[in-house]
Amino acid sequence: MGTVRRVFNEIKNDWTEEYQDSKSMWLHKQTPYELMFIIYFYENYPLLEVNIDFTESLYPFKPPKVYIGHEKKDYISCLPTSWKFANKLLGNKCACCNSILCHWAGPRTTIKDIIAEIKENFILKIRMMEIAHCKKIVDKYFGHYIPIEEFL
Repeated sequence: MGTVRRVFNEIKNDWTEEYQDSKSMWLHKQTPYELMFIIYFYENYPLLEVNIDFTESLYPFKPPKVYIGHEKKDYISCLPTSWKFANKLLGNKCACCNSILCHWAGPRTTIKDIIAEIKENFILKIRMMEIAHCKKIVDKYFGHYIPIEEFL
């Protein structure tokens, strides 16, 4: 019961229309134990569906389960990257290990914080993907290193 009341109050107080429009993150669907958000990135990228499941968690004392996309892939499993140049964007930190969901701070962490982190991490993933594509194009058409990705 406490989880349902906390989630309802957070949605009512934090997720105003103005906030959602300014951050390009919208609450799409709400049930007592599950929320679905839609995140918009850029024109050429599809919308990202984020599902937050409170069924088995003791939210806000324990983190909820967070799933990405229609197929509901676990959010934490989406974070690791095998690209060697990822350190340029992430530094020496691991996106998984530094996630809010792994280092849960208790009741002071809100749904707003979770969704903001997801958007930030997926923006970094998009940048990494653009750099990888840039490297392939440079290799294919120029055959040698040209520092184009430094400007992305």
